[in-house]
Amino acid sequence: MELVLQPPRTRSFSQLNQYAECGEQFRLERRVKVPRRAAVWFPAGTAFHSTCDDIDLGIHGDAPLDEAERITRWHSNFSAQLDELREQDPDLKNWRTAGRKTKEKPNGEDVEWWAREGEKFVHAYAAWRESSAGKLRLWELPDGSPAIEVEIVVRIGGAPVRMFVDRVFEDTGSGALLVFDRKGNTEG
Repeated sequence: MELVLQPPRTRSFSQLNQYAECGEQFRLERRVKVPRRAAVWFPAGTAFHSTCDDIDLGIHGDAPLDEAERITRWHSNFSAQLDELREQDPDLKNWRTAGRKTKEKPNGEDVEWWAREGEKFVHAYAAWRESSAGKLRLWELPDGSPAIEVEIVVRIGGAPVRMFVDRVFEDTGSGALLVFDRKGNTEG
């Protein structure tokens, strides 16, 4: 009998995180492939990230987007992501929403809520970037491209783990590099 050792498979940070939080959820989703119900926060998050990319690329290229263009990009990105999710499940009633249902949010954080609030998130991110432009600039990778969605591979327990850093900024005063992970806020 011959023993063949396979090199460790590359894992993503989200796989490791999911496994650490709930091994059964990892098994069901990634091994058994149980389908997940559509959730409105996924297209919203992806659209927010894409819109922030547009904002930062505009600033980096000395062609910043004005408020109207940022909002147009948000709605365009969000609509494109919603269209992809509708292919998975066209019935919005089946989609998961976040947040408590309240008088102000009778359907929780649904598509309409995200369309409206997403504009506010985009505005807040753009305002933060404009106010920090003199202090922080996008770092450039060795190939000259801006440090947006930078792939990093580290080894954990011998297995390669691939992750993506949202941004790497350079502090213009000290030259220090700052890793930035955007969420639906401007706090990082």
